[in-house]
Amino acid sequence: MPEIEYGDDGIPTAIDGKYSNIKVCSSDDAIKSLYSIKSLMKINDPKSEFKLDKYTKFDGTDIYFLDQTYNNIKIEGKWLQINVEEGNIIDIGGDYDANLNLDSTPK
Repeated sequence: MPEIEYGDDGIPTAIDGKYSNIKVCSSDDAIKSLYSIKSLMKINDPKSEFKLDKYTKFDGTDIYFLDQTYNNIKIEGKWLQINVEEGNIIDIGGDYDANLNLDSTPK
């Protein structure tokens, strides 16, 4: 069972352990894995709310850095990091706004 850390707002800031059975071999798979925990993390639609910023590999761990977006606009400083070993999720963490509601109409 994964261990969950919560922020002051009651939204998870980290999940240590496997939270999805999806084999992660790409950034698309990493984003798909968020559907398993979207209600817990108060994410409406992971595919439209997160985009790959960068991918790296360190010491056998695949690391996917995802930027939070709103209407395809990157939200500065809001992100998730998903760590994967041999296709299996080992943890996730980050700083994102679960209640994001912005007016993105150009003025």
